[in-house]
Amino acid sequence: MTLFPLEKMKLHMIVSEKSSPNFVPYYPSTLSLIKSMQKQGLKYMYRGFHLQSTVSIAWGIYFYIYEFFKKLPSDKFKTEHYELYKFTVAAQAAMIGNFVSNPLFVIKTRAILLQNSENWFWDTYESLIKTWKVDGIKGFWRGYTVGLLLAFDGTTSMYMYETIKEQHFFNNLTWNSAFAGGTSKMMVCTLFFPAVLMKIRLQQEQFIGTIMKKSKDILGKGKGDMVYGGLIEGVKKIWKNEGIRGFYRGLPVTLIKVIPTQSLFFAVYDLTYRVLDSF
Repeated sequence: MTLFPLEKMKLHMIVSEKSSPNFVPYYPSTLSLIKSMQKQGLKYMYRGFHLQSTVSIAWGIYFYIYEFFKKLPSDKFKTEHYELYKFTVAAQAAMIGNFVSNPLFVIKTRAILLQNSENWFWDTYESLIKTWKVDGIKGFWRGYTVGLLLAFDGTTSMYMYETIKEQHFFNNLTWNSAFAGGTSKMMVCTLFFPAVLMKIRLQQEQFIGTIMKKSKDILGKGKGDMVYGGLIEGVKKIWKNEGIRGFYRGLPVTLIKVIPTQSLFFAVYDLTYRVLDSF
């Protein structure tokens, strides 16, 4: 919860474009975004913090699946093909976990970016109903195609986490897990950030004509012009309007958030797993 303002800043920075009709203000730099949020006060910066629970739920789903698949291969396969074993288990968990958690991230993204926001919890309900009315069931899986690519993000992250942890840079197991978690996430986040950016831009509200409307005023499915018609169109627009830098918009604030977050997460995860495993 402490770092939630950074998550909010990340989302606003990623979807903030000069030429975009998504009604999100354009911020030329991270500093300009920070100044804008400061003017709106601490209450605004934490507005929607309850949505951060979706991340915890998503990680919970992922690690449940991850631990389940870790137990399936035989000891012989683990011994003879250890590197393949680590990569395969992480890939399976990432692909299934991404499918299950995608609706959570769609609602989280849309609620935080909601243009006619009224109060913390109403925003979540409004985004849920609005997505259903405008997009239908498929709206909850917007960005899923890019999410499949991000399955390799989770796969690579867990593979690198296990690999770095095995180097034992610290004698203390908890510190070692924290270092491995933060370092692996920093490297993987930078590598896959263009895919993260595309996923978030596709998960925001797409139909321009309904972005500023409330769900009660929407009578049918979304029609007309869209922010992005799809993945290919989105990539072309970003390349044309922003160049290569556009694909890394919001990376600095993302790294500031994910490194300490993931360090703490993996330290707690590893410690908890060792405690439970001892019973």
